Amino acid sequence: MDNIFFGNLNIIANSTLWFSQTFGINTPEFSEALTGITIIKIHEFYKNKGVDFDMETMALDTDAMLYVYDHVMSIANLAHIAASLGMTPEDFKR
Repeated sequence: MDNIFFGNLNIIANSTLWFSQTFGINTPEFSEALTGITIIKIHEFYKNKGVDFDMETMALDTDAMLYVYDHVMSIANLAHIAASLGMTPEDFKR
């Protein structure tokens, strides 16, 4: 495999690790969800720029990861607000 691909995987893995440590949640489910949303948002970032991102041939750009960061932190802020209002995961089940 190409160094670009492994470099991209390293960036995504480090991003997931950073968010896990920041939020203090280190479960397989959380890591899987973070990795998934990271990849989705990376592709969304490039699609918005008219680029069909290819993980194997295109190195991730800092702006793409900042886009991911903004999205994940927005979700974290909403979760914090919900928790401070006394909401629990049970409140979101139907």
